[in-house]
Amino acid sequence: MNDRPPSRHARTVAVTALATGFALFVLAIALAFNSDNSSKPGSRAATTTSTTARPGRRPVRRAPVYPAEPAVPANAPGAHRDANESVPVLAYSVINEPRSDTADPSVWVSPAEFTAQMSFLADSGFHAITARQLWAAWKENGVLPAKPVVISFDTGYHSVYANALPTMRQHAFPGVLFLDPNQTQADFPANEVQGLIAAGWELGSQPAGDDLDVLSARRGLQRTFGRRVQFFSYPNGQFDPSAPSALQSSGFLGAFTLDPGLASPKDSRFELKRIPVRNGDGADGLRQKLSDAGVA
Repeated sequence: MNDRPPSRHARTVAVTALATGFALFVLAIALAFNSDNSSKPGSRAATTTSTTARPGRRPVRRAPVYPAEPAVPANAPGAHRDANESVPVLAYSVINEPRSDTADPSVWVSPAEFTAQMSFLADSGFHAITARQLWAAWKENGVLPAKPVVISFDTGYHSVYANALPTMRQHAFPGVLFLDPNQTQADFPANEVQGLIAAGWELGSQPAGDDLDVLSARRGLQRTFGRRVQFFSYPNGQFDPSAPSALQSSGFLGAFTLDPGLASPKDSRFELKRIPVRNGDGADGLRQKLSDAGVA
């Protein structure tokens, strides 16, 4: 029988095996502990996730950015500053021959009449501007050209694009379109409205209906056409005493009526006057209306 003690090599192997086994045992316990904790609510992983997600907080909504409306250039013909100048704002509707079934033929101005009126304005030295440019002259130290005039169109119909735009483009006249958002497809396709905007026209709002949601209408137009809508036209020129407050709360700068006269910065900015142009006025009738309003 061999009673010799184990050799040094044998002892070393035994100790190493024992240490390795113990280390594996400790590692297994640690892994099991971490796995169990990671599945519990309140664990570090869960805390990190909840902190990142921040449940209950709404995502930040960025305000849309719209292109700036072009200003009247400082070198415009007769450019001047007059924050108190009253300006004629013409009010048109349909630019077409009146139909036999129309309810109000007076607002249908024929293309021939309209062409003669635009030629009269150009030959008389008028320069068309937008409502926003008029506001800039009144409130933001902007300039006006010689004999400024705003040419506006209510409600918005295909005839404005088909018959008014080509004539106004010949004279480099921008217009202001007060659009009913519900008409864009039925009477005024969106691509035609975009065509007017591309030609330098300004977009305003004139929603129709008994219960006018002016804020919703404004947002809808801005979202659809990517332009800031800052001016309003009262449907048929009619409004009640609560309208100005609602328009101001909705972000509008001003609103236009159909009360005859010049738009003046001395008037309420939500009761600005215009000069309605009607069927049969022709160039001579427009000249007389401007003269009656005090425009030479």
